[in-house]
Amino acid sequence: VYSVAGLQDLNNYFKANSMANSLWNHEYNIAADIDATGFTWDGVYVVVGYNGNNGIVLNGNNHTISNLTINNCLLCGTPCGSNEGVNPGLVKDITMENVVVNGDTYDAAIFWGNCYTNVDFENVTVDGATIKGGSNVGALVSRTVIDTPNTSIKVNFKDCVVKNSTLEANSTKYDPTGASGFIGRAYGNTKLTFSNCSVEKNTIKNAEGLYGGAVYGYGVSANGGWAGLGACNSF
Repeated sequence: VYSVAGLQDLNNYFKANSMANSLWNHEYNIAADIDATGFTWDGVYVVVGYNGNNGIVLNGNNHTISNLTINNCLLCGTPCGSNEGVNPGLVKDITMENVVVNGDTYDAAIFWGNCYTNVDFENVTVDGATIKGGSNVGALVSRTVIDTPNTSIKVNFKDCVVKNSTLEANSTKYDPTGASGFIGRAYGNTKLTFSNCSVEKNTIKNAEGLYGGAVYGYGVSANGGWAGLGACNSF
């Protein structure tokens, strides 16, 4: 378990270990409210270290991170948890307030970019965010990705809120997926579940030719069918 009082050291640690298994099997605890005014988090691209491992747990301990600027996403191009679905990645008990995400010509989200395996979000609030990218734009996850036949990804949202935020996608160069409230693109046999979640007073802007929605946008499975909701209640 790692206690996090500031974001610079955590960003440096993630970047230094992005190619190592040491990034996984850990819980990162936010120890206090963090005003990140003036700090920019560089998105970390993680490409190995998930097979058979526990996922990353980000525990906000009911604290707020405010005024943070993020390039692309906190973790980009990354597996979230176990590819066997036993120990998914987890983000819980955190509020992200007045966060700005710059996704340049492609993906943009606060937490995860290309999500290859299961992840859970519990009691996560996004309030007053501005999230802009070329395509695959979501407040929590930009998109899911899976290329293995006969497998699926589960992304579960419980007690989550996205409100007073602007999400914008402006390019069809790479994908037809635009901006949506929770997750931009649900791809490759993705199963989404929502329990007691809400989207409130958000502005969603999509360039012509891009698909988006209040909750999630373009969804297509690896075999050409549509990804879909596993369950949706109290939305």
